[in-house]
Amino acid sequence: MPSSRKRNKGKERKAKQAVKKEESKNVAIYHTWQKWACGDMGRNQVTIKCNHGLVTTIPDLSHAVSRFINSSYASDGGRFTIQRHPEVWNDSNNRALASNILTSIGVNSILHDVNCTNTKQNVSHMHLVKAIMMLENFTGDFDSTILLRVFATKLRHIESDVNIVSRYGIGLGLRDLLKFYRKRMSCSCLKRLHLQARKTYPKLGECYNCKVEMNRTMLMVCSRCMVTEYCSRECQVTTSSEHRNLCDMFVNAHEKVANDTT
Repeated sequence: MPSSRKRNKGKERKAKQAVKKEESKNVAIYHTWQKWACGDMGRNQVTIKCNHGLVTTIPDLSHAVSRFINSSYASDGGRFTIQRHPEVWNDSNNRALASNILTSIGVNSILHDVNCTNTKQNVSHMHLVKAIMMLENFTGDFDSTILLRVFATKLRHIESDVNIVSRYGIGLGLRDLLKFYRKRMSCSCLKRLHLQARKTYPKLGECYNCKVEMNRTMLMVCSRCMVTEYCSRECQVTTSSEHRNLCDMFVNAHEKVANDTT
């Protein structure tokens, strides 16, 4: 039987190997999103030279913002977890930098997918949008922020876009998603796509009860929370008891933020 000293050395060696493997993984992830943010979408793919007025320099992996983005990709397959990295959430400059980098990744992903139909970048726009909006609207309380009317309403509309894209491809939908990114960039890289989407596709919404997608102008909105939409009075009545708690959460979050700012 191996001595305790040998066993301990073996454990130390395995621990060092695990650390080294994790470091290599983090470096690989960092280089991937760093390239996407800078418009380098991969070998033999479209190179996007415009920085969209957002990011000129990506911080190295030791920077709080890079660790924030890196750990989000590494831990959840690109889904941005929010309740981590207080050095980012508690610093407005770091939040702005992280938001700009994530916006660059989203914009470059759309431009790549539109111009290079044979390959797609594995970017979840819903999770990018959630992270960007949380960074922009952070109130110091995660639950209150995510329940803000502007937050919840915009997410719902963009989700309709993303659902269409996932079903039919990048050429359809995107009206609200393109608008979201365009408002955060100073160039005109998405202008043609956005104007085309505005002319071609209606503003879509979804009934909270039956999940039917339709033109937003045909949907009713809860007069209390001003977030949840219905296609008919019948659908609103059907889910009234279920919606009551959610409605209270939206209203309370809105009032809390309003009181904090007065």
